Amino acid sequence: MEFVPINLDNLNKKGREEDLAKVKRYLNEIQSVMFYRTNDLIHSRRVLWHLEEAISDISLVYGRGFNFEFARTLALVHDDAEIITGDPQLNEVETMSEDELARKEKREANAIPLMVQKYGSKANGFNYKGLLTAAKEKRGLEAQFVSFFDKFDGGGEAWHEVFAGNPCFLYPAGGHQGMRGGYVRRLNDFPIKYPDMALFFEQFPNYLPKPFDFRFAQQNGKPHTRKSLIQYGGHSSYERWKKTVINHEGTERLTTQVEFLKL
Repeated sequence: MEFVPINLDNLNKKGREEDLAKVKRYLNEIQSVMFYRTNDLIHSRRVLWHLEEAISDISLVYGRGFNFEFARTLALVHDDAEIITGDPQLNEVETMSEDELARKEKREANAIPLMVQKYGSKANGFNYKGLLTAAKEKRGLEAQFVSFFDKFDGGGEAWHEVFAGNPCFLYPAGGHQGMRGGYVRRLNDFPIKYPDMALFFEQFPNYLPKPFDFRFAQQNGKPHTRKSLIQYGGHSSYERWKKTVINHEGTERLTTQVEFLKL
C-alpha cells in the first residue's frame, strides 16, 4: 500500500529529529548492555511502519471510523515529549508507587507546552499539542493503536536482544520467568484495557504475542547475522517485527553490534 509522505519539516528544521536521536532506548541499569542499541528517532519510524503494515486489517474492522493520517502522524511524534522527560523503562514504571506515577504524569503533561514552544504548533497539518496530548492520554482508537505498536516495537527490540544471547533483556522480553510477562503480557492486556480494540484482536488474534521460552532462546542465542535473520526462531511476533524492520531498514542495524557484555 502506498502512503502519502508525512511532512514534519517545520519541526525538524528546529532540530526535532536530532534531539529525538539523542534519546537512547532502554537506557537503565538492568539493560546496561544493548547489543543493537537504538534511539527514539529509529523507534518512532519503526512504530509508523508497524502501524502501516496493519492498516489494511484495521480498515477491515473500523473503516472510516479510523483516522489513518492522524494515526500515522501520531506514530512519528508519539515519543517526542521524551526529549524533555527521558524514556522511562518497563521495569521502572511497573515498580513505581502511586506518588511516583503521579509525578511522572505531571512531568509528561508539563513537557507538552514546552515542546510546542520549542518546535511549533503544527505537525503534518495536525495540531502538535493535540497529537502529544493524544499520545499521553491514549484516548481514541488512533492513539491506542499507536500505543500498541509502540509496545510491540519495544517488545521486538527486547526479543531481538534475547535471540542474540543478551540476558539483560529477559525481563522485558517475557518477564521474570521469561515466558508470559514483560511485553508479552503488556500487549495481551490491550483488548482488556482498551475495549474498543477488542473487536480487532478477535478478528486478528495473531497480532498478540504468545508465551514463549525466551530464557531458552537467550541461552542458545548468538549475535545476529544476515543469514540468521532469515531463519525462523519459533516466535511469530518476533518474526513479524523482524520482517517489517528488514523490509524498511535492511539488515545492517539489526546485525551491527554496538555494545558488548563484559566477560
